[in-house]
Amino acid sequence: MAATWIGLAFGVVNYVCGLPAYMLEERVGRSILLLLGLPNMAWLMLILSLCFLIHSGSPARNPVIGIFLVLFTIVYSPTAGPSPFAISSEASSCRHL
Repeated sequence: MAATWIGLAFGVVNYVCGLPAYMLEERVGRSILLLLGLPNMAWLMLILSLCFLIHSGSPARNPVIGIFLVLFTIVYSPTAGPSPFAISSEASSCRHL
């Protein structure tokens, strides 16, 4: 049952944080969004991976992993999440070149 709630929370965070990408991709540009998002995703993923070194019996392990997973998702959703799909759709529409 806990996995269901975690999956639902992850999906809600991904959806809600991905909504600003619709406005930001056209105003700011995908390259700027990627330049802002990828370094932040890198250090958040580093910390998230280091959280798995916490002893498995520690009561703080799961909440800390959950917090950094949500933070990573908040950074991923509006920056690197939708950008590859937009870039690939634009590349496939340029067949006449």
